[in-house]
Amino acid sequence: MSLTSDCDRPVSITVDIPTPIPNRVFTLVLSTITAILHRVDTDFSTKRSLFALCKKFAMAQTELDQDKRVIPAADGPMILSGGRVYPSSGPSVRLPPVLDLWGHCGSWWAMTTRGLYGFGENEVGALGVGMPGFVEKPRRVNIGAVLDVVGGDGSTFFRTTDGWWACGSNHWAELGLGHNRPAERPERVPYPGVARVQTESSVTFGWTGDGTLLAAGNNNDGQTGVGRPGMLVDRLTPVALPDDVKGRVDRVVSCDGATFILCDDQCLACGNNLYGQLGLGLTDEKVRRPAALPFPVDDVVVNDVTVFLSDGRLLACGDNRSRQISWSSGGTVRVPVSLDLPGPVTAVGLSVYRVRLRLTDGTWVTRGAYARRHTPTERPSGTVMELPNPVGGGAGCVAI
Repeated sequence: MSLTSDCDRPVSITVDIPTPIPNRVFTLVLSTITAILHRVDTDFSTKRSLFALCKKFAMAQTELDQDKRVIPAADGPMILSGGRVYPSSGPSVRLPPVLDLWGHCGSWWAMTTRGLYGFGENEVGALGVGMPGFVEKPRRVNIGAVLDVVGGDGSTFFRTTDGWWACGSNHWAELGLGHNRPAERPERVPYPGVARVQTESSVTFGWTGDGTLLAAGNNNDGQTGVGRPGMLVDRLTPVALPDDVKGRVDRVVSCDGATFILCDDQCLACGNNLYGQLGLGLTDEKVRRPAALPFPVDDVVVNDVTVFLSDGRLLACGDNRSRQISWSSGGTVRVPVSLDLPGPVTAVGLSVYRVRLRLTDGTWVTRGAYARRHTPTERPSGTVMELPNPVGGGAGCVAI
């Protein structure tokens, strides 16, 4: 082999080949090609040049278009394509080949050929990497093969081939681990047979294979629905449901200590009822056992006010001190009333002392404190309930 160099010329190398060169085309590895294609994703003229340069580029693009997944996020979507993870801007995230990707509130988990990795937001250790604080470069999560990741407010649940594991703040024992100490690494959830979980607002709900509803976490207002006093429920415990409801629960909505359990068109409520937001018509400030509402419920959104979608109507109850429910009702509405609407509404959003209504033209209108009209593109903060069909309007509409 000989090597020559000139200051004004590139280095040239002569290599002695002892055997004939095989009849094949040598090109870049697939992972490098996918990275190049992602970087020129919006430049089709450059892509055509690449396709002409190497047929493998065109083949790789076809594969990318078939398996590309976009995971939405508040700070921009994350893209999983060709076994690589790309943020909406910037270079790809350096990881082994990625098999699956999950995200929640700026925290990300990637299941790779070498195990699970976490990166991003990690204020209370919810990534499970063994340390709190933001994780810029992906770190390994010490856990087996992960099938699903469920993120919540400072808590994370991992479904693996041998059951559920959890990590995070655990201040309210919402991880169901039998204690309320922080868990910066995943710990096994000591309840067998759990099929799925839902964690939010310091409470976790789980479903077993036969449909039994379980709960753990903050029980200060009775929002777990297990029917017993005590500030914490530190293990997943069956919810005290009537016999005709057991095994039929579709989903649970829980916020600010109030919990609503939906099955078919029936709804049961428990927890914080200080302003009558459970809609039961009771004066009790706390309801520890789920009680059925006397009207059908298709969907519900809750804060200090609760809004129900019921047979095409919007009913509301709870704190009305800022007149966010109705101008004619008092400061507390314990029996749900029809929500005053300015016209046909396609979504309802709630935040403290405010009810926000999206009209059919996309404009958001606010009732209550600091009421003002929003632009069509300004989605309100807080919880939003999308309506399958516009509700309200017509001669019976009450103007705000």
